[in-house]
Amino acid sequence: MSYVSLGDGQAARQNYAKCFELKDRRLTQEENFRAAATNHMYMTGNLEKALAALVLYKQAYPRSTVASNLLGGRLLAHGQNGRGSARVPAGN
Repeated sequence: MSYVSLGDGQAARQNYAKCFELKDRRLTQEENFRAAATNHMYMTGNLEKALAALVLYKQAYPRSTVASNLLGGRLLAHGQNGRGSARVPAGN
């Protein structure tokens, strides 16, 4: 996601494509959730599928701060402010 932050869309797409390619072969289950969500967010643009993947990620890893932050950020960006703040525990 660093390339996205730096505004280098081409490098970001290449990295996301490589990550998604490795998704089922070399990544942990937690990494698979992140790969699926970021693929949908940044490669396909399917934000509904990205949100669904992040909800599953958070359910599978309820104590993960990464899952909480990604889900909360996606919910806020998706216009579900109340739902995002209610689902993402502070300080976890």
